[in-house]
Amino acid sequence: MPVPNYQFVTSTECTLFSSQSSAALHDTSLSAPANNATITTIMPASSVAAQYIENIPTVKQVAVAGRNVTLACPGVSEHSLVDRLVWRTTRIIAEYVSGRPLVDNQRITLLPDNFSLHFSPAFASDTAEYSCLVNDRHSPEALVDLLVQDVPDPPGRPMVISFTSRSVDLSWANSQDARSTPITNFIIETRIGENGAWDQVEPIFTQSGKGSYQITELEPFTVYSFRVIAVNELGRSPPSKESYYFVTLREGFGSFDVAARLVEYQ
Repeated sequence: MPVPNYQFVTSTECTLFSSQSSAALHDTSLSAPANNATITTIMPASSVAAQYIENIPTVKQVAVAGRNVTLACPGVSEHSLVDRLVWRTTRIIAEYVSGRPLVDNQRITLLPDNFSLHFSPAFASDTAEYSCLVNDRHSPEALVDLLVQDVPDPPGRPMVISFTSRSVDLSWANSQDARSTPITNFIIETRIGENGAWDQVEPIFTQSGKGSYQITELEPFTVYSFRVIAVNELGRSPPSKESYYFVTLREGFGSFDVAARLVEYQ
C-alpha cells in the first residue's frame, strides 16, 4: 500500500486531518493543551500547498483580440539573474533554458531583455491564468490573469415561441463569456421562403441585450426563418444557426403557440 505524502505542522488547535479528505475532523474528547503548549498534527502536503497557492497575489490584465499584448514576468527585470524560466498555464507556454528561449507557438515570443511573454496578436483562446517560474522555483511571485476580449460568440439558434398571421415571438440563448465585453444589442435577419436571400428584408436592430423579441408586420401564410447576430463594443458576432422554418397563419385564425402550429425542417 502506498504511503501518503504527509507534512508535519504545528498548531495550538487540536485538529486532525484525514488523508482522504480536506475536511477537518474535530475530536471533542480532547481538550486544549495547557500553558499554550503546541501539538504536532499531521496534514497532507497537498493541502498545505493548496493553502499556500491561495495566498499568491494575482495581477489582472485585459487585452483585445487581434491586438498585441505583453505579460511581464512578476519580480523579474532586465537586471535579474535568470538561469532557467518557465511560463505556463495548465501547460508549458514558453521556456528559457541554457541561454535559449523555447516557444512552440509562432504568435508568442519570449522577450530577451526581461523575459516578458509577448502575444502578436492575442486571441480570445489565450485567456488564462499564467505563472512565471524562475530558476526552478516551485511558486511564482504572482499570477497573471489574462482576459482577452473579443466580439461575441454566435447566439444560440432562435426558437419560435408563438406566432400569428403577422407576428412571431422569438427567443434565443446568449452564449457570451460572462467575463467579456457585455452584449449591447442583437441584429435579427429574416429570410422569406426556404431559399430566400438574407438581405431581402431589412435587418432588425434590437435596443437591448435581452435574448427575446417580437417581430411584427409579417405576411400571412408565408414561410419564414430567422437568424441572430450579437453586438458588443468590439463588433458583431458571426450569425447564429437559422431558426426552423414556420408558416404564419392565414388571416382570421388568431394566434397559435409552437406546439399547435409550428412546421419544422431539419
